Amino acid sequence: VPRTLESPMLSAVPLKGGTFVAVDIETTGSRPGMHRVIEIGAVRIENGRQTGLLELLVDPGASVPAMISILTGITDADLVGAPDIADAMRRFREFAEGCVLVAHNHRFDLGFLDWEAQQVWGEPIWRPVLDTLALAGRLHPDTDRLNLRTLATHYGLDVVPNHRAGPDAIATAEVFLRMVPELEARGLSTAGEVAAFCGMPSQRILSDRLALTTDLPDAPGVYVFRDSAGKVLHVGRAKNLRVRVRNYFYSGSGHAGHPASARVARIATVATESELDALLLECRLISRHRPAYTKRVLRGDGGGCVIFVDTAVAFPSLVARKKLPRRGTSIGPFTSLGAARVLADEIARVYGLRRCSRRLSQALHRDCVFRGNGSCPQPCLDLVTRSDYAERVKRALATFTDPESFRAEVLGRQLTDGDGPNDGDSTVARDVLRALERCMSTLKTVQLACAPKGSVIIESGPTTIILHLIRHGYLRGTFRLKRADLKLSLLPERIDRLVRRVLPTDDVSCDPRTYSARQLREVFIIEAYRRQRVPLEIELSEDVADTTERICRAISRLAKAPRKSRAGA
Repeated sequence: VPRTLESPMLSAVPLKGGTFVAVDIETTGSRPGMHRVIEIGAVRIENGRQTGLLELLVDPGASVPAMISILTGITDADLVGAPDIADAMRRFREFAEGCVLVAHNHRFDLGFLDWEAQQVWGEPIWRPVLDTLALAGRLHPDTDRLNLRTLATHYGLDVVPNHRAGPDAIATAEVFLRMVPELEARGLSTAGEVAAFCGMPSQRILSDRLALTTDLPDAPGVYVFRDSAGKVLHVGRAKNLRVRVRNYFYSGSGHAGHPASARVARIATVATESELDALLLECRLISRHRPAYTKRVLRGDGGGCVIFVDTAVAFPSLVARKKLPRRGTSIGPFTSLGAARVLADEIARVYGLRRCSRRLSQALHRDCVFRGNGSCPQPCLDLVTRSDYAERVKRALATFTDPESFRAEVLGRQLTDGDGPNDGDSTVARDVLRALERCMSTLKTVQLACAPKGSVIIESGPTTIILHLIRHGYLRGTFRLKRADLKLSLLPERIDRLVRRVLPTDDVSCDPRTYSARQLREVFIIEAYRRQRVPLEIELSEDVADTTERICRAISRLAKAPRKSRAGA
């Protein structure tokens, strides 16, 4: 593309007196590179008037799907003798060169045009591009439907969109012209200002990155964004790597606002044939690289937390903390320090435990809000005996094995306090119940996951059989067996070595309270996957030979009768 089409020049094009081209396309499907363009329509707008029309049928080099023919009316017979996409793109460029493009839902139209432009002349379409769909959402936020037909009716247009590129381009042009006075009334006068108004700034910066996606596979897997220095910016997973990653570089796509989009210099991908494989690989990459632009909930800066009771002292309090203490009693792990703190504080209130963690000698000589409001048993003033307090601690700790008594106390408080006009205490009670559910659910999940000696989850993909080796609830290793290279006669020896090395059958103790953030995350990923997918899973037994035989039988069945993959991410 000539450098005369650089974004800074086109951004300055005035709404009045400027030249625009409204464009629409019809295709054989929704994925650029996989599906093909079959029609291009474009309308030239100069000085607020339509001055030219381009309508091109395009030979896709394949049959038009029946559903597309029903939708558009375009058949294979209509495309006989039509130009190929390279010729059509050159003719479109001659028609639209030097103009600001306008599209309705630009992600779809520009997704295909960018792809084809990269194949023909090595760069995506020029920017900026204005989007009448995004503009309609900002100009008419109360309108439920913003499709082209609805907007044509809203503005009283004579042309009716009909899923043909020419009429739809004309409708887009007319809608844009009706929007111009509305935009000017808001103080907008140039294409760049309108692009920013509809949430599409810095389009050239994003579109320049599209070349990074050209060779990405149309397959499920995990992707990694790196900057020019090689630092990992972002990690994610996708059902289709190329489609998902390209969306990061289209303004208003839902991914384009991601802060890593404008900084990425390299994109690495790992194709996977298993959803669980993608989930666990993403988790491990996030834990290893701690990318700055990946959600913190996935990164996890630390492990879990515990609720601690220092039973070595006479009058202990309940404290939620990140580190596992070396003495006393600790319950956990919990994944939310905030929820653990809410729960610990309410348990202390319900069962009459100390509300502060100071030494008694210090508490006695300091002002204490809990002593002042009567919410503390005040052992610092000898108002509770050691035996009585020990019984209270026992009842408090019983909450984590049988929470019903505690729940009843909180529900009673909620019902009582919720009757009055000021329901602040009722709100606190609801927060406590949510914290209880979250903490107990976490505790139960981790305890159940860590109980078995171990297991192997086996999944079958089109070219690979995947073995996930689970020990104490989290992943100990993943092994991928290529179907083409799989020799069933050598399989028992290989699996026997695998079981002995990675999943020993000795009863090694584990303490989930010491799990890292990654290990906890993997526990919940695996448990959720078990509930949702019910995968083929083989439990370990103390007999290694028996375990090996059961795994080999399962692999042999999958290898001889490959099933449809449930791959995805």
